[in-house]
Amino acid sequence: MRRIAGRQLFLAAALLFVAAQLLALAVLFARFADSTLRSPDVTASLAWPWPPFTMTYRDTRRGVGVGGVDETRVYRVDYTDRRHFRVTLLENQTMPRAVGFTTIVDGHRVLTHDPAGQDTVSEVTTDTYQPAPADWLVPGAISQMLAQRGYELRLLGDGLATLVHDVPMARHREEITFRQDAQIPLRMVETTDGIEVRRVEVLSLMVNGRP
Repeated sequence: MRRIAGRQLFLAAALLFVAAQLLALAVLFARFADSTLRSPDVTASLAWPWPPFTMTYRDTRRGVGVGGVDETRVYRVDYTDRRHFRVTLLENQTMPRAVGFTTIVDGHRVLTHDPAGQDTVSEVTTDTYQPAPADWLVPGAISQMLAQRGYELRLLGDGLATLVHDVPMARHREEITFRQDAQIPLRMVETTDGIEVRRVEVLSLMVNGRP
């Protein structure tokens, strides 16, 4: 009984993890939906492809784990184009048994592999919602933000730049550092009331097979 209960608890936690990821993506696409429909330039930017790349990144969120502890996850992204990529969970401090969880987007099919054995296949039946590798890693999002008011562009040199966005009412700031050539994000830092609440950092990146 204990073994069955433990497995059920793990499956519930894994499903909650997937639901949180999908909710983050839904919120992100809703954020861009209206301006995308109004602006041909934005529509083109969302269709503008990234080059194929392989990336590993670390995502640390402050005080969101059990008991308010920091939560750190490491992912690998194998990206071919907007409709073909794979995301694999490599490390998870708070849920180590979820390591190996994989999401594969293959055209209109989304396949998930659960290390507990609960694999699923679903269909993306409309072009208005397209999965992305992560909520901070969305093709065309940099171009979208550059076209919006309230985003400050800071050139760093060596082909790098940072976008800064402040939300005064929420006392929230978001900073995204990216490669200007391919507009691939390399780092994202979120702060609230001057306190860092999330940091995403790329640990390795190969674009078209080259660093």
